[in-house]
This record gives sequence, C-alpha cells and structure tokens, in this order.
Amino acid sequence: MRTWRFWLILVVAFLVSYQLFSGGWHPDPAFWTTSFPVVLAGIFVTLFLFFYWLHSRGGSDCIDGSALMSQGKLEEALVLLTRSVEKSPRVAAFEYTRANCLLQLLRLDEADRAFQNAQQLPQPKSVREYYAATGQLVLALQGKPALAAGAPASADRVLTRAVELVRKGEWQAALEQLANPSQHMLWGTTRVLKEVLSAWCHERVSGEKRSVDLTLLRQPGVADVRTFWPELADQLPPLQD
Repeated sequence: MRTWRFWLILVVAFLVSYQLFSGGWHPDPAFWTTSFPVVLAGIFVTLFLFFYWLHSRGGSDCIDGSALMSQGKLEEALVLLTRSVEKSPRVAAFEYTRANCLLQLLRLDEADRAFQNAQQLPQPKSVREYYAATGQLVLALQGKPALAAGAPASADRVLTRAVELVRKGEWQAALEQLANPSQHMLWGTTRVLKEVLSAWCHERVSGEKRSVDLTLLRQPGVADVRTFWPELADQLPPLQD
C-alpha cells in the first residue's frame, strides 16, 4: 500500500527539516545511530497500526471506491463502497459515499434509502444538513416533494430547485438556477443531467436546440432516465460520436 509509505516519508521529512532549520536542535552525532532509529520505528509502527485499523474498518475500501468513482468506474466503485459499509455500518461518511455512487448510477430508489440511512447515523448537524441536501436531489429527480427547510445552498440544493422548476414548466426560472456558479461543482452523471436540463429549458425559451454529450449516461450500470423521468428521456439528444 503506497499511502502509508507516503505519510511515513512526509512525517519524517517534516520532523527532521523543522528541527534542523528552526535552529533549535543540535543533536549529538550519536543520535543518528541510537535514538533516531527508535523514533523512526515508533512512527512506522504507529502509521502501520493506523492504516491497518483503517483497512479493517472499511476505510481503505471507501478511499479506493471513491477513487474509482472519480474515474467513472461506478460499478467497480460500488462494490468497494458497499463493502466499506458492511464493515462499518455505523460510519455515516461511508454510507453517504455509497449513496452518492448510487446517485451517479441513477439507481434512485437505492440511493434514497442510502441517503436516509446516512442521515440517521451519528454526525454533526451541519454534516447531516449537507447529506440531506444531496438526498433532496434524489427525491426531486423522482418527482417527489424535495426541498427541506434550512437545506444549505450547495450545488445539489440549487440543482434540486432547478429540477422542481422544470417539472413545473417554469423554464426561465429553471435556467436561472442552472446558471448558478455552484453548478460548476457538479460532476459525473449529475452534471450531464444538468446539461440536459439546460438544453431543454433553452429550447423551450428560445426555440434553439443544443447538443449534449451523453456518454456518461450510456456507460454500463447507469439506469435509464426513463425509469424515473420519461419526459426528460424524450428530450435526450442522440449520443455524440
């Protein structure tokens, strides 16, 4: 595992450089052959135990799953993220990450249950509100009442509002929401959905059609948009080459 090696080198480099360049430490030459190996061994053992604990608790599965998710390998990521939750079912961050992967796969019923589970686990209030904001997006995509009072103005919160406006046929108001700078924070399939919604609204307002790259919506494992929003599925342009 490369991670622990990186942190070991980083910690040792920091300690040594700080002491040498701060001018506050002038070790006896014998230090490097007596005490320093003991200190180094202590750091190594501590880091080893930490990463062993992290691995046994599902932390490494969550980290590796998140990396796969960022690469667009959603099905592979879900396997690891599910395993992290199975190892540590009381860790809210693991369940939330798994829920996000399910959202990216557009498996909305499963994502809804996972977001609800994450919100019920112990966590600070601010974190619970952040989780709730993403969970609201799932509800909006399903056509259910979504916006909760006090939800933070995150990218997911703004997109949730835009989805509700589109479903009501308020095209101009939806366009304004979709133009919010926070929408640049979206990624993966939710970003593609945002682009599809923008193209749909733009056509309704101006009559001009816009093309959207749907590659991410066509990747293996991603659910069909028609299963939760048939009208939006009818607006999907042909897949670009």
